[in-house]
Amino acid sequence: MKIRGPLVTFNLVFTVLASFQGRMHLLYPLDKYVGGLIFFISVAAAVAIHGSYPKKHDSASDFPELMTEGPYALCRHPFYLSLMGVQVGMFLYMDSFLGLVAFLFTLPLWYLLILKEERDLLMHWGEKYEEYMRRTPMIIPKIWRS
Repeated sequence: MKIRGPLVTFNLVFTVLASFQGRMHLLYPLDKYVGGLIFFISVAAAVAIHGSYPKKHDSASDFPELMTEGPYALCRHPFYLSLMGVQVGMFLYMDSFLGLVAFLFTLPLWYLLILKEERDLLMHWGEKYEEYMRRTPMIIPKIWRS
């Protein structure tokens, strides 16, 4: 069962729609600048990462090799991280309390999606993916190396 596309769409649309409701005024007007910056950097990252995928990329078998370089050297799911950044940027820019609540609501859904994808990747790549999991964090990027 393919849940990735519909779940990603739900997470993003839910947060965007919720972001148009309620105002926080927590960091105003700084939230506009910070939110806009996070939003545009995250969109650019998502587009760049998605552009590195093969044309058909519904399963791990569609990839000729395990992606471990570039953003994938920092964390195992940089595309999902960038989509979460889009959500954060949106609710900050829109200054929306409900957008924040929507993002927090969708975090467990992102996590469940990542766990499902990790199971699929382990089944396809096996020990190679296990080694990658040991050295690379799941979602919070490893900015520096020890």
